Parts: sequence; structure tokens; C-alpha cells
Amino acid sequence: EEIASEAISAGVTDYLRKGTGTERYEILANRVANAVSQFDAERRARQHRRVNDVLRQTVQAIVTAETREEVLGAACRSLSSAEPYLFAVCVEPEPDSQTLSPVCWAGEDRGFLEAIEQIGVRMDDSPTGQGPGGRAARTGDVQVLEDIHDDPSFEPWREHAESRGFESVAAIPLMYQSTFRGVLGVFADRPNAFDEMERNVLSTLGNAIAHAVHTTELENGS
Repeated sequence: EEIASEAISAGVTDYLRKGTGTERYEILANRVANAVSQFDAERRARQHRRVNDVLRQTVQAIVTAETREEVLGAACRSLSSAEPYLFAVCVEPEPDSQTLSPVCWAGEDRGFLEAIEQIGVRMDDSPTGQGPGGRAARTGDVQVLEDIHDDPSFEPWREHAESRGFESVAAIPLMYQSTFRGVLGVFADRPNAFDEMERNVLSTLGNAIAHAVHTTELENGS
């Protein structure tokens, strides 16, 4: 009992006394399964709270903005300051062009923005249009690369992203009433950072950002 007490104090989830008979194996297996289920449930709950906190904080930041630039800047700052994100950038289409150019950004850039501008991001079927940003612009859906090291579509930017510690990326289209406003790119410091729940939240957030941009343009007569 003393050893068991010390083990539980050190973080052990449960213990089982030694004994004879194979029925103890079944008991052990059930306890392991229960421990794993509890851990998964707690992890999902923590992630759900984190994602909701990111959504709430970002919405609070953009609703007080008075211009398009302030909306996009507030969104980038809010997202880049939330784990596991490192960097956020908004790109918008150039007039009469298939090119997406950065307009607002925040976080640990480390020169990556310069690389984006030099290499370019396009909305067509060219090599620099096959990445998540170009696909998000064409489809109107959130596009995710769970591991930038393995996806061939990220080849033009891979070396620059790897050297800056970026492991995965999500590209969120900014759409309001079927009008494309741009793409919000969010880079994370770990692979597989964007599961289905996170993608849904980011999609909702993209719509909220586009709506806020539309509202400020109406209020400012632009």
C-alpha cells in the first residue's frame, strides 16, 4: 500500500495487485483502456477550451476595429499570440492580378514575409498557386497542411518555413456574402495542429473577419 500510495502521488493513474489467474490480465486491460479514455476526454476538453478562447479573443479584438487595416491587424496579432501558432499573415488579391500580396501580419516572422513576397502566392494553377493559400482562394474552403515537410504543394516555400520552425499551416479564406476578401494564413510550431474542430472554428472566424472588414468599409464610405 505504501508503494502504491507513492506511485499515485507521482502521477500513476491506478494500480493492480499481483495475483494468480488470467482474469487479472482482463482487469488490467480494462483499467488501461479507462485511463486512456479519460486522458483523451481531458485532452479534447482542453483543446476545446483553447480553441474557444482563441475565437472569443479574436472576435473581441476585431469588433472594436474601425478600419479594414485595424481589423486584419487585430486578427493577426490575436492569432499569432495564441499557442501553438507562431505567425499569422493576411494576403489580398492584387487588382487585375492573380497574385495574393501580404497586407497585415504579426508574430515570429523571422524573415518569412520577405520570402513570401519574393516567391509569391498566386490563385491560379501555377506552382505557387498550388499551396494552401492559392487553394483557399480558389475553393473558398479552409486548407490545411498538417506537415509542411511532406506535402509537395508547399515545395516553393518549404525551406524558408522549415528554417523558421513552422511545422503546419492553415489557410482561411475571408469570405462575406460570396465575396472573396483575401486569405488568412496561420503557421503553427507543431505538425497536426489543425484538427476538424479547429478548422471549423477557423472557418467561422474567417467569416467574422470578412464581415468586420465589410462593416468598416460601409462605415467609412469605402
